[in-house]
Amino acid sequence: EMAQLTHLKQLYAFRNNIHAIPIGMCMQCTQLQALFLNKNAIRAVPPEIANLGPSLQSLNLSHNRIRDLPGAAIASLTQLQALDLSHNKLTLFPNEVSGVLMLRSVTLSHNRLSTFPLALATLPHLKELHLSHNHLTHILSLPRHTIATPFPTLTHLHLSHNHLTS
Repeated sequence: EMAQLTHLKQLYAFRNNIHAIPIGMCMQCTQLQALFLNKNAIRAVPPEIANLGPSLQSLNLSHNRIRDLPGAAIASLTQLQALDLSHNKLTLFPNEVSGVLMLRSVTLSHNRLSTFPLALATLPHLKELHLSHNHLTHILSLPRHTIATPFPTLTHLHLSHNHLTS
């Protein structure tokens, strides 16, 4: 049984017909570093995803049907470095993600985002941000003195195929 795989570090279950994130399957997988559930039929991210948090560094839920995220649960994944939620149906990105300080790469391309995810501006290690193929109408606009140095380490920003006017 999967629950007994206490030393499992990576789980690849992409290109299946999974409809829900199998949280119970990995409850004892305390060393899990990478979870790839891309190209499935997942509609929701349950709050229990927080239980995967102690060592999870990479989470790929791209090419699913996810509409929203439980912000507090994602924020509890404190070791997360790469988050791929591209090719879903997201309209908002939760502000709580600003607490995931280890994030280096966030991919939100091919969603339905209409506002720039300001929560990402304060992440100290973020190097790559992919926001292409959304419904953004303007690039990040921060009120003066809101954030001392927005995106301090960002090296790649992808904004192609949006509705940008400024």
